[in-house]
Amino acid sequence: KDLANGTQVPDISYAWSDAEPGEFYSIAGTQYSWAELRWAASQESVVHLDDLLLRRVRLGLLLPGGGVDCLSQIRAVAQPELGWDDRGWLAEEERYVKLWQKCYNVPH
Repeated sequence: KDLANGTQVPDISYAWSDAEPGEFYSIAGTQYSWAELRWAASQESVVHLDDLLLRRVRLGLLLPGGGVDCLSQIRAVAQPELGWDDRGWLAEEERYVKLWQKCYNVPH
């Protein structure tokens, strides 16, 4: 379904009853919704943050700067689904930022 204007509910929405209010709107600049991020974090055997952001929902490829500016919002949605404590999240975030800068950032 077309999510460009945030008015369409993604196909997975009917199956995800734990989505929070407002999570069915698209994440700015992408075709993905916050509900899809939650669903991917809980259902797609994510091991690392880069797996979630670069392969599952591809936010790291679509958002400026790999989505680093959105990590607090991403954390609020994904961390509870992934079951990572704060220390684990911070380690994953650091790992993701280093990987994105090394392998996905535009060279200077």
